[in-house]
Amino acid sequence: MRRVFILGLILLALLLQGCGSSPNTTAPCVKVNGYLYYTSGSKPVENLPEGYELAGTLERVNNHPREDMTGNVADGSELYVNPAAPEAVYIRVPGIEGYSLYKLDFLPPTQMPDSSETGQ
Repeated sequence: MRRVFILGLILLALLLQGCGSSPNTTAPCVKVNGYLYYTSGSKPVENLPEGYELAGTLERVNNHPREDMTGNVADGSELYVNPAAPEAVYIRVPGIEGYSLYKLDFLPPTQMPDSSETGQ
């Protein structure tokens, strides 16, 4: 009887370890020019906004991309960028209609002018 009780406690402890844990998932993201862009979650658009051009195709990686032109999206997804709007890129996944918006979760810092340029 005592052995069954101890086995029951061990089983309960093992089952409780899984409570509250979630699988190791990574949000869809791509790496471009050293920055990570994450899916906006919005519905894909049929047409690209003005100024976006094809920059190339992405290589699929697992987890977070560590090199430019990689992402945890379908291999061969097309990447569209607009140099005038570096805060967002669009991805076109092969076989799926439309273009998905990916955004930076922060804006890259801009270069501050020298104090000599501002007269201070």
